[in-house]
Amino acid sequence: MKGKLQIAEPAKIVGTVNANDITVKGNIQGTITATEKIQLDQTANVKGRISSPKISVIEGALFDGEIKMSGQSRKAWKPPVPDPKENSSGLPILEKK
Repeated sequence: MKGKLQIAEPAKIVGTVNANDITVKGNIQGTITATEKIQLDQTANVKGRISSPKISVIEGALFDGEIKMSGQSRKAWKPPVPDPKENSSGLPILEKK
């Protein structure tokens, strides 16, 4: 299914749910896959797998399962390489002449 999907309270789903954007307020046992984002609201009760590049879980939601965050690959953060001409504070070292 394309578009937005909202699983309202007191809905109970056993199976697979697919959409671009999914908001869960009810109960799901199974797999939830979204191409854009998944939000578990405070009344959500999910058991199973969720897969989406963006996932938010509101305080109070219940989740028991596995999360896979897929989407555009992001470059891993690497710490900057220290310049040998700077001290540990990042200030340049002055040389005596």
